[in-house]
Amino acid sequence: MPVPPDHETPRSVLLLVSTPWQLFCALGLLFGPYRDARRTLALIDQRPGRENRWLDALAHLAEPGLRIVELPRIGKSVFDKVLRTRPVLRRVRKLVLECEPDEVVGGNDRRAEFQYAAQIAQKRFGARGVYLDDGSFSYSGLVSLRPRRAEALIQALEALGGWLCYGLWYRKPLALGLSNWSQSAWLAFPEHAHEGLSRKPRRALRAEWYRTPQLRSISERLIRTIGDGEPPARAIDELLLLPHDHLLRVDRPLRSALSQRLSEARAAGRRVAVKRHPRSREWLLDAPRDELIDWDPRLPIEAYAPWLQQAHVIGSLSTALLSLRWLCPAARIESIEHQGALRDPLRALYPRLGILGRSETLHRIASLWADSQRWVLVG
Repeated sequence: MPVPPDHETPRSVLLLVSTPWQLFCALGLLFGPYRDARRTLALIDQRPGRENRWLDALAHLAEPGLRIVELPRIGKSVFDKVLRTRPVLRRVRKLVLECEPDEVVGGNDRRAEFQYAAQIAQKRFGARGVYLDDGSFSYSGLVSLRPRRAEALIQALEALGGWLCYGLWYRKPLALGLSNWSQSAWLAFPEHAHEGLSRKPRRALRAEWYRTPQLRSISERLIRTIGDGEPPARAIDELLLLPHDHLLRVDRPLRSALSQRLSEARAAGRRVAVKRHPRSREWLLDAPRDELIDWDPRLPIEAYAPWLQQAHVIGSLSTALLSLRWLCPAARIESIEHQGALRDPLRALYPRLGILGRSETLHRIASLWADSQRWVLVG
């Protein structure tokens, strides 16, 4: 289905997000195509008493016409769903009736909060349900779109559980974006949507919406509050994005390749930053940590996008590379393959997006072969 042109801005819009990535995508819509609408941003699945730096950064903006609310989490266990679902959904219903949205936008259309809000808004106000890009799942899918008999049985049991816990309006889609309550989608790469999602009308998230003064202000505040530091004084020449610590431990060739890249960049005098995985607990590169620009691993890489517009970014088949390809179209993005990369769904997508791929295993074999030929010639 072709990507539709931008349509008239809705009078009122409700966005429901639960992860930092979804929130970041929603912010571009709030300051881009929805800037003239009455906007309600609902942070769902929030733990009571937990500090939210994103919320602090948003409140600091004092953006007119933007209402931000927090909704508590339901939980995943059957016990949680029995006890907490009704109070949360009552709050969702109240929110929908207050803002009377023309569009209900959600990052994960499997969430009960999104489906409940979308079905109420559609029945009461004729609203449209819209799926918002949820990272790599938008392009690789989440489960098979053609389930086998056993998978079909599991899907039926999960659907029955959803009806019992939430209501008969609940539908669990086979993949993200396929809910009956989402009629269209906002995607970073609409032309590369997964098989099921490609059949729905899609609109493109534009990179320029994420280069507004509001988004830069939020990024700078996140760096100061979460990272306890200052935003980069100038643009970075090269960024090394590290995978999870476990992968660096078990895949020594990948670890050596990333360490070698770091040493080469430093020797050439380039301004290099290193960002570890958000769950990283230690420094594992075979290179000294002194004199490096070590970006705080807890920060989303999207916060650093303003300083990476012309950079050379090197990683290893991660969703972060996907988001930087979209946010920094002029940057050179390169992925080094790791053990198990043949089973990674992103592997087929990267070449189509212009992300340079290189298998370090093949590169090392070629180097060993070249060395052996030089030894033969010299001998």
